[in-house]
Formats: sequence, structure tokens, C-alpha cells
Amino acid sequence: MAILVAILVAVLGFIGLYITPILLLLPVPFIVFGIKYEMKYNIVSMILSIGFMTLIMGISMSLVLAILFVPLSIFIQYTIEKEYKSSHVLLFGAGIVLISLFLRFIILEYTLDIDVTNEMEVFIRKFFENSMKNIENRGLSNNEVLQFRDMFKSVSDYLVVVIPTMIIVFSFIISYINLLLLSIILNKIGYKKFKMGKFMYFRLPSNIILGSAVMLIGSFIIKYLKILNYNTIFMNMSFILSIVFFLQGLSLIIYWVSNMKVNKAIKIIVMIIVIINIPFLSGILSMLGVIDVIFDFRKLKKA
Repeated sequence: MAILVAILVAVLGFIGLYITPILLLLPVPFIVFGIKYEMKYNIVSMILSIGFMTLIMGISMSLVLAILFVPLSIFIQYTIEKEYKSSHVLLFGAGIVLISLFLRFIILEYTLDIDVTNEMEVFIRKFFENSMKNIENRGLSNNEVLQFRDMFKSVSDYLVVVIPTMIIVFSFIISYINLLLLSIILNKIGYKKFKMGKFMYFRLPSNIILGSAVMLIGSFIIKYLKILNYNTIFMNMSFILSIVFFLQGLSLIIYWVSNMKVNKAIKIIVMIIVIINIPFLSGILSMLGVIDVIFDFRKLKKA
């Protein structure tokens, strides 16, 4: 059985080189296999899988992929079996993913001479350059073209600055997707000790407002003392705070819609409308998240 799991993940890893999202799910088969049997079988199957990957893709790429799934699969299985809270598993899992990503970046740079952060910056700037070319071909006036150019430059400059924060957010997304899929699979095979809470019950810690204030005050102190790059630090902090409060606001909207006493079809339509308009509602949802942290509209603190 361990050999079958190893072959499956090796094949998924190879496919993932062309369909990247598949790489995010490589830990799942190992964790399910390990929980159903024992941790040692999880480790054996991972060693075999790394061996198969080496034969298919070479040692450098197999190491890069191994860093993505080995630490996370071992950690998640351990925390699930120890019955940690799902929120703690998510938080520490994101930390493991973050460390794994940085190790992967180092290996890619030293073995294949690929600077991932530089590649991300180039991708962002090329994306907006191509978007600008499409705008220029639409026959707009010079003034309108200049407005778009200024806007695209501002957005691309901002995204380049917040690349570190985007990597952190990406780590949480990888951890969450793996845990959500695991929760579904484990419940299907009869393992009831782990279950990811529904997103509509997502809640930030009560002291997040105080923590945010301390972070912002700290950034202003840095600006005053001129010891670090204030703009970079402030923009990254602002970005991550807007993301977490946005998630709180979005979970509140989903909670309200789910509890509406209307036909299910209407609920789905409302949610589709919200999702389509997320780019325009992001600021409102972030503010709603801040207000919800203060007033706890869903009374989750008492739950």
C-alpha cells in the first residue's frame, strides 16, 4: 500500500510541474495513509515517493517537491492525532508551509539559479505591461491612457512591495486547503476526531485591534527613528491587516446569508453576487470585519 501511495504522489508531483495547483495537495495522500495506519508508514511512503520522483525528475526537483510535502504531512498528522484545535493546526501548519517555501526558494536559487522573488516581481510587472498594451489598443484618448498607466504603475509597485506578505497569505491558503480536504476525506473514511470549522464561524482574536494598534504605532516609531524602510514595513502591515479583517467581514456576510430565512436558491444568488463584486467590496468588508471584532455580531465569543 505504501508503494501505491508513493507512486500516486510521484505521478501527481510530475503532473504538478505543468498544473501547479496539484502541488499544493501533495501532503494529503500521505496524511490520510498515515492516520489510517501509522506515522511510520507515512514516512516510508514519503521516502519511496522521493525515490520515484528522483528517477522521474532528478534529485534537485525531487528535493524541491519533498520540502513542500514532507514537513507539512508529518506535522499535520501529528497535530491531528494529538487532537489539537483546528485553528491551531491551521496556524502552525501555515508556519511550516512558510518555512518550507523559503527553503524551496533557497534550493531553487542555488541549484537551478532561479530567484523566486525576482521572478514574481518580473511576472507582476509584465502582467501590467501587457494589460497596458491592451488598453492602448482600445482607441482611448491620451488622457485616459495616461490615467490607466499611472494606475497600473501604482498597483504593480504596491504588489511588488507586499510580495513578502503575499507569501505569508499564500502559506495560510495552502494550509487551509489541505486541512479542508483532509477534513472531508477523514470524515468519509470514519475518522471523526478532526473537523475544520465552517468558514462562516471564522473569528479573529479579540485582541487583534490592540495588536493592530501596536503594529501601526511601531511602524511610526520606525519612521521617526529612520532605522528601517518605513514605507515597505507600513505597506506590508497594512496589507496583511486588510486581508485578515476582510476575511472576518466575508465570514460575517456568509453567516448572515446562511441564516437568512429565504429559499436556498436565493442564498446562492446572493453569495454569487457578493463573490463577483469582491474586488469592489473589499474595503467595505474589511471595515465590517473591524466592526465585527469589536461588537461580535455572531456572539461567537460565548459559543
